[in-house]
Amino acid sequence: MLSMDSIKWVSYNFTYNLRIPIPHETTFSRSISSGKECFVAYAPEAYSYDKVPYRSWPYAQSHPDRLATIARLLGLTPHPIEYARVLELGCAAGGNIIPVADAYPESQFIGVDRSERELAEGKDILKRLSLGNIELLHMDIGDVAESIGIFHYIIIHGVYSWVSPAVQASILRICHDNLAVDGIAYISYNTYPGWRMRGMIRDILLYHSRQFEQPEKQVEQARALLGFLAESVQSADDPYRIYLRQELEIFNRVSDDYLYHDHLENFNEPIYFHEFVSRAETHGLQYLGEAELSIMASSAFPTEVESTLQRISRDTIQIEQYMDFLRNRSFRQTLLCHKHQHVDRSLHPKYVQDLYFASRLRPLNEDVDFHSFDLVQFSGSGINVETADPLIKSALFKLSEAWPLWVHFQDLLDNSHSRAFARPIAGGQNREDQARHLAEHLIRCYASNAVEIHAIKPRFTAEISDQPRSTPVARLQAEAGYHATNRRHEIVNLDEAARQILQRLDGTKDLGILMKVLRKLVTDKKLVLEQDGSPVETATVTDKMLKNVLEDTLRQLATAAMLVN
Repeated sequence: MLSMDSIKWVSYNFTYNLRIPIPHETTFSRSISSGKECFVAYAPEAYSYDKVPYRSWPYAQSHPDRLATIARLLGLTPHPIEYARVLELGCAAGGNIIPVADAYPESQFIGVDRSERELAEGKDILKRLSLGNIELLHMDIGDVAESIGIFHYIIIHGVYSWVSPAVQASILRICHDNLAVDGIAYISYNTYPGWRMRGMIRDILLYHSRQFEQPEKQVEQARALLGFLAESVQSADDPYRIYLRQELEIFNRVSDDYLYHDHLENFNEPIYFHEFVSRAETHGLQYLGEAELSIMASSAFPTEVESTLQRISRDTIQIEQYMDFLRNRSFRQTLLCHKHQHVDRSLHPKYVQDLYFASRLRPLNEDVDFHSFDLVQFSGSGINVETADPLIKSALFKLSEAWPLWVHFQDLLDNSHSRAFARPIAGGQNREDQARHLAEHLIRCYASNAVEIHAIKPRFTAEISDQPRSTPVARLQAEAGYHATNRRHEIVNLDEAARQILQRLDGTKDLGILMKVLRKLVTDKKLVLEQDGSPVETATVTDKMLKNVLEDTLRQLATAAMLVN
């Protein structure tokens, strides 16, 4: 169990929005290469992901950087990401693994999936990107053997709960046989007790929808039945009615392909956390941690609750299971490693002193006195941090200046020391004490999602050059639609101006050329500018307006980690 004190549990979601959000209610998902609709006429016996391809998104929590960071915090020495071999099982069209391969050209990547249709889309993307360090293989997970090679990072997102017990066993076998001695495996899966109630909803929807043959009809009927049930239970304070309405709200936010595969698949078998760990142990693996440190901290609960958890639990696995009971947890993103690895759960400050830090926090008052013990409040993304400590104030302020880039611990310590101790103040510490003090505070901030920690320097720039450049992956995605993957491995939602500009950022066009591109788009009525919420007539669009649009859009793209050197 984690031993750091005062770790506050806060959860939040990072998805950039450049004016236009992804329409979750959209019936058909679009291929980033072809724009084809998800639902097509396939034979009933066809593989379900060929009938209804799953949207292929990036998952930041599965990125090797995240896995390496958690491993470092828990005392391991994972393989450098820059020269690693990475395997993804259930890669779909490569939306998760292709952007990583693009960012780390010296590493090698293999994606495995059973869906011919999704792999065809992914291979088409690879052909257009000319990436030579990644291969997508059409094969069953059960057929993956040691001959495929050894990998430093193995990623299995959204697969384990949705396959047969035999395939689940193959997944754990691969995580042992094909994992390097210093390797980290990531597996996400549905868990009890949270999926008990949701499983009941799944059973109801399956009973009703399976009388229909076409996937789109099954999804339509599943939505309709849940809506009917939520409205038909009359008592306003009935727990069942409340739960049905909560589930209906979730259903209304998710896409059809997600609903189809999450609720209407033949297999969707959740498991208790302790059972999953027991299965992993039979394959020579051990529990390392979760992709999010915040959910591993028992101190997230009130003191009396934490005390009871510590008293009734004999080990890490038990306390994690009891926390699942308390949270009614329904989903986990678990990291595994080989049994011989020595895991240190003390969260010792020494483990972060060669890592990188970033934060969205901003001081509510820019006039910060770094030399006093006056209280300063930092806020961002719904998270607040208050501190009167000169060193911590200086560190958080430095991170706010650097965002979206992240800063190496030693540079952060040097900068914070210079700011806070530019003149002597009461309570000053020696350099070693300062490093330990800063590291402890940053770990607490990381555990409350106020600060990010990374294992490697950023692969993007916050500077807007004379000839700005984005990644080939992002440019290709911008050609096809209104979302793109940034170098933080997140989805960036694009408005029309951002979409048009992004796909042209190949590093060969200066700002003058981009201005001409914007002018032609406006003239051809492919881009309509707005002012005060109203469309601007094409004939009245001035160079000043176009310049403002270009500068504003490039600034947003830079902040969203979309630009590279």
